[in-house]
Amino acid sequence: MQTTDISDSLTTLLSELIDGAKAGGAYVLNSGDVGLLRSLDKLSATDASQSLAGGATIAAHAEHLRFGLSLMNHWAREGGNPFADAAWDKAWQTTVVDDAE
Repeated sequence: MQTTDISDSLTTLLSELIDGAKAGGAYVLNSGDVGLLRSLDKLSATDASQSLAGGATIAAHAEHLRFGLSLMNHWAREGGNPFADAAWDKAWQTTVVDDAE
């Protein structure tokens, strides 16, 4: 299977996850869900920096996702293997963020 065969479907699914469900139907999210970006926008920096029972913060989860997507973008643009020496653990060390972050 060529990636071009599924690129439209993947674009639709990723768009829904990031930007929210479209009115009238959704594939992954519940109808009316606002998606990742608007969900994060609703959080204060203080809330995103809170850890429950010593676990990772929402800020760390968001940084982990951002880092992974940056590697995917690098791979798509330049090829190679940007994952080989990726420092995944650094994202999980994110504890406190400010409003800009």
